[in-house]
Amino acid sequence: MLAPCFALLARQTGTGLVGIVRVQDFSAICSRIPTVLIETVAAGIIRSADDLLCLPFFLSTGGSMKTAAVGLRVHSGWTSLVVVALEKEKPIILARQRPHLVQTFSYTFRQPYHTAATMSLGEAEEFLDGQRKESRRLACKTLRAAQHDVAQQGYTVTRAALLTASAQPLPELAKILAAHSLIHTADGEFFRDALFQACKACKMTVTRIKERELLTASTSRLRRKAPVLGKFLTKLGKPLGTPWSQDEKFASLAAWLTLVGRVSPPLA
Repeated sequence: MLAPCFALLARQTGTGLVGIVRVQDFSAICSRIPTVLIETVAAGIIRSADDLLCLPFFLSTGGSMKTAAVGLRVHSGWTSLVVVALEKEKPIILARQRPHLVQTFSYTFRQPYHTAATMSLGEAEEFLDGQRKESRRLACKTLRAAQHDVAQQGYTVTRAALLTASAQPLPELAKILAAHSLIHTADGEFFRDALFQACKACKMTVTRIKERELLTASTSRLRRKAPVLGKFLTKLGKPLGTPWSQDEKFASLAAWLTLVGRVSPPLA
């Protein structure tokens, strides 16, 4: 647990703390590492020397960050991402983005299984493997940036809500590429899986919610009728301006659900 702290402190102070440490020097070195730094590294809030900028916010909240959740509604090559927290039991928006999940935003890479269908099986496997690694890397980069941004507001993103389709499990690659309907399904699942894996890599607890069940679950858990929820979500995003479409509303609603208990009090 202390090793990351040694590295951070060494970079921040310019000292040579990383390497072989004599036993008699260990206590002296540890005394230079604030308890709050150890706690924030353990919580995943502090991952680099740059993240030390978050410490004043951590300290201002009495040594504990407030919890936030990220909601994700995924499309081909990009996602709607909204970070939500609760303030007086009502949702507030901390961040909103539409990050790309491919390096080159073109049909070739946004529809990877459609592209793979034009290749031999071996070429398709190699192409998809490369795109999978790229998408996961970009998803991780996006999520960590969001965690960093909201940490400077005093929040830690520990939960994620990923909206999913209602598709059946996909068969092996050869069968997918032989059926156009399965190719469409596989393209959608490709980017959802990239975000799911990235959320886990960022130490978030991930809740998968079938999109067709989102409103039913929300009206039950939040004790609001659908029209009331719709108006509230529209109002919630109004100060942010565009884009605030169904993508952002659904992502916000999914994140909200992960933050509430069994039921939520009525809106005022």
